[in-house]
This record gives sequence, C-alpha cells and structure tokens, in this order.
Amino acid sequence: MDWSVWQEMVPGWFDVVYVIIFAAVFICYLFVKVIVKWVISRQSIKLLSFLISSLVFLVLLLTGVIMTVTLDVDLLQITLRCLAAFGCCLLVLHVLQYFFLKLRS
Repeated sequence: MDWSVWQEMVPGWFDVVYVIIFAAVFICYLFVKVIVKWVISRQSIKLLSFLISSLVFLVLLLTGVIMTVTLDVDLLQITLRCLAAFGCCLLVLHVLQYFFLKLRS
C-alpha cells in the first residue's frame, strides 16, 4: 500500500509519522538502558562509548535513508520534535518519582 493512501485514512490532526518515531525512540531507549546497565556493571567505559556511538550512528543513518527516500518526510524536523517530547516525558516521570519518594520518606 502506498504511504500517501494510508496516511489519508488517518484524521488530519493525527500524524502517524510522529507516533512511529516516538515509539522507535522509546524502544531504543529500553534496549540502550539494559545495555548501559550491563556495561556499567562490568565497569567498561570504552565499550560503553563504542556501543552508544555506533548505535546512534546506525540508527540515524538507516532511519534517515529509509524515511527520506521511502516515505518522503522531513526526517530531521520530526525526529527532533519526537526526541524533545520523549525527553520531556522522561523529565516529568523522574520528577514525579522524586516527589513520590520524598512523600514516602
């Protein structure tokens, strides 16, 4: 199915690309979190730096090529917005956890 036909089925206020990228960022966050915890437990800073830089490069390169060529979307703008929204969600989550821990103690 063609991307433009599929996107016409979705209401105008709802942009599917944002949901897809936001979900991809969330899934990457979960994977990276597990890997980082494991590498930190092994105390290997060089391995951690290599893994993170390689992962970021591969994700940006592959998704950039796929989304720009196949879907004809402005990848940088959408990705920056999704990363900002995800960062805000993490900030709110950590602030709420901090306040709940303070209230319990």
